Amino acid sequence: MMSKAKFMKKMTAVVIAGAMMTVMAVPVMAATSPIGEGVDGLKISKTLEKYANSYIPNTAFSFEITPGAADPDNKVESGPAGGVTFGNGSTTGSIEFSSAKGDIGKNEETKNAALTVNVSSFAEPGIYRYVIKESSTSGFEGIVYSAEKKILDIYKYSDGSFDYRFFDEATGDKLTEATFTNTYNHAEGQVQDLTVSKTVTGKLGNMSKEFAFHIAINSSNAGEVYYVTKNGETAIEQWDGSSAAITMKSGESVTIHGLSANDSYTITEDEANANGYTTTIANAGSSKDGTAAGKITADTNVSYTNAKDATPPMGIVMDIAPYAIMVVAAFVLGFAFLRVRHYGKK
Repeated sequence: MMSKAKFMKKMTAVVIAGAMMTVMAVPVMAATSPIGEGVDGLKISKTLEKYANSYIPNTAFSFEITPGAADPDNKVESGPAGGVTFGNGSTTGSIEFSSAKGDIGKNEETKNAALTVNVSSFAEPGIYRYVIKESSTSGFEGIVYSAEKKILDIYKYSDGSFDYRFFDEATGDKLTEATFTNTYNHAEGQVQDLTVSKTVTGKLGNMSKEFAFHIAINSSNAGEVYYVTKNGETAIEQWDGSSAAITMKSGESVTIHGLSANDSYTITEDEANANGYTTTIANAGSSKDGTAAGKITADTNVSYTNAKDATPPMGIVMDIAPYAIMVVAAFVLGFAFLRVRHYGKK
């Protein structure tokens, strides 16, 4: 007969083993448990993380839904084709973004696309798997597109009701919602700024004079617009890059924010090398006669310097030169004449 001590020891071991099995089973149970809210309002989301000084791009992100692989160990079947669609009734859909004045100052924007569960596609109770991914991997210069995939499990119960659960395809983690994230950031070098600065030097330089410029951007993206500041304050909103007139005096600058790689610029100072000033341009891709041009590959600062010094103009020197020569010649001849006369008398 088993002693009481041995019996208690054996029971303790059984309880511990059972507890361990329960703990080990929790991830499996959790991995197949539904949201518990039905399928009304089912959706995916697109989040665009952006540069605060850029507008949201005028672009669309495309997605597709395909049947996922069956997982017999977890009683998961491959979903029937067309069982889950976008609001347009297709297994392909898109989420559109557009720019607005209120974009400035925002660091991200999120938009959604509704999904529809076509209940007639599911004949039997069960768990049915789908894969949702972003199909657009390029299209708008500067955006880093998402390579994420989300797993969507649709639950059909014996009473005819439905539920769902999202997972991250790469990690297997449960998700309460499916969000795809793209980035369009300045800090990560995806968009850049172009700054044009003005400096006046020289004793005759007018530090308070407003010098006129024209700036144009040739965008690598259709429909791209830019935010422009002058000395840190808003100057032009939702600028399409067409030639714009600005003025700057010494010490001032204008910045075009949120340019994409391969955008190109043309900057012209209207009165370069005029009114006694000598104009020089630094940091441009190329420059000639007051016009700077180049392609954006990183943050760029194109600086214009107008110098006007107190050196007498060469024209005045040339005007008096003949007379000066005549005076000197007359002096020399006169001295020679007097000297000859002096010695002649002796």
